[in-house]
Amino acid sequence: MSITELFLPSIRIRLPKRYLLIVAAAVWTFAGGMLYYKGFTMMVLYPKTIWFKISACIVAGTTFYGLIFSKISTKHTQRIVTLPNAKPCLFSVFNWQSYLMMVLMISLGILLRNQELYHPNIFPLSTSPWALH
Repeated sequence: MSITELFLPSIRIRLPKRYLLIVAAAVWTFAGGMLYYKGFTMMVLYPKTIWFKISACIVAGTTFYGLIFSKISTKHTQRIVTLPNAKPCLFSVFNWQSYLMMVLMISLGILLRNQELYHPNIFPLSTSPWALH
C-alpha cells in the first residue's frame, strides 16, 4: 500500500512513468536552483575569502554528486521505471522515506535560519555545494 492510498485515497493524479521522471528532474532542479541562489546571495553579502568558499563549494559539490546524489538519482529512476502501474500516482515520484527526509531537511533549515544558529560566512558552504550536482 502506497502513501497516497493511505492518506489521499480520493486524490490520485496519474501520469505515465516518463512524465514522473520529468517531474522528479524538475523537483531536483528547483531544489538545486534554490540552494544555489541562497548560497550565491550569501557569498555576495559576505565576500570575505570568496575564492576559498568557491573552491570549497566545488570540491564539496563534486564529492556530494559522486558519492551520494548520483546513487540516489539512479535508485529513484530505477524505482519509477519498475513501478507496476503504467500510470502511477504523481506522488510516487519519490518513496515515503524521501518525503520524510525532505520534511526533516526543510524543517531543520527553517529552524536554523529562524534561530540564527549559523554564521553567515559559513552558510554558503552549507548550501552551494549541493546545488552544484
